[in-house]
Amino acid sequence: RQTDLKALIAFSSVSHMGLVVAASLMKSPWSVSGAMLMMI
Repeated sequence: RQTDLKALIAFSSVSHMGLVVAASLMKSPWSVSGAMLMMI
């Protein structure tokens, strides 16, 4: 059970950072603001 939880947290962290990077690469003011809000 603990390893499943660790794997779930790791996967969600990686996918979350992928979304933040994708939003940052769009280079529009709204996307950069959205990326900053997602990191909070």
